[in-house]
Amino acid sequence: MSIIVLGKEILMLIKSLSDNISLNEKFLHEHGLSIYIEINNIKVLFDTGASSIFSNNALKLNIKLKDVDYLIISHGHYDHGGGLNTFLNINTKAKIFFQKNAFNDFYSSQENNTTKYIGLDKSLINNDRLILIDNEFKINEYLMLFSKVSEKKLYPSGNKHLFVFKNSELIEDDFLHEQYLIIQERDKVVLISGCSHKGIINIINECINTYNLKIDYVIGGFHLYSNSKSISEDISIIEEYASELLKNDIVYYTCHCTGDKAFQILKKKMGSKIKYLSSGMEIKL
Repeated sequence: MSIIVLGKEILMLIKSLSDNISLNEKFLHEHGLSIYIEINNIKVLFDTGASSIFSNNALKLNIKLKDVDYLIISHGHYDHGGGLNTFLNINTKAKIFFQKNAFNDFYSSQENNTTKYIGLDKSLINNDRLILIDNEFKINEYLMLFSKVSEKKLYPSGNKHLFVFKNSELIEDDFLHEQYLIIQERDKVVLISGCSHKGIINIINECINTYNLKIDYVIGGFHLYSNSKSISEDISIIEEYASELLKNDIVYYTCHCTGDKAFQILKKKMGSKIKYLSSGMEIKL
């Protein structure tokens, strides 16, 4: 098991329960994302991956999902909320936070020029633990959600393959259903994003400028790889991402939809400022 310790005093414990790759053969992997967080005895789950894999990996990491206090679903795609029913069967107390548009009808174009439904299970929308929020919501003194992102700098090109069904037609997704988690503990700020469909640079800038925060760590997928089309961003674009990310004194843990090719390019330019967070991996902040 890999444990990364940053600094002498542990403020947060973060464990990856679902990712496209795993730390070793002990842990399962899939095209999905799920991250477990502990902060001052508060237990948070950020996304549930595409299936029940997150729960299998949780057992191997000695995590009791029944004790989770809050579940946050980053956006309305199956690879982030596909394990929701599994979670509901395990946990009977957690409040579950969705952006209010997360249960819309979402589709992706496939390599054979067909479209595939990639949204959430609509039968779960009436669960009384679900909380639908708009732009921002303060959960407690440590946790806050926001979804508004103003800039569109370095907008992921893979977004053009993703759609929402509105007014009887498929249109390009505007990702109004995407939300992000800010964790603040003492002098540490962590920003967590699921897929960063609105562009990780834009999300970071929104967090800094709107909330006047100095971010220490960013965790999540950067959407530099289109799973439905098996295409990565151009090398020049990825290198531009690296240059922009390095403008802030932040340590990045990326995963999921960043893609291996893009990560290797980012790593070459960013060095120790960026690391990969795979299933089974732990971080102590």
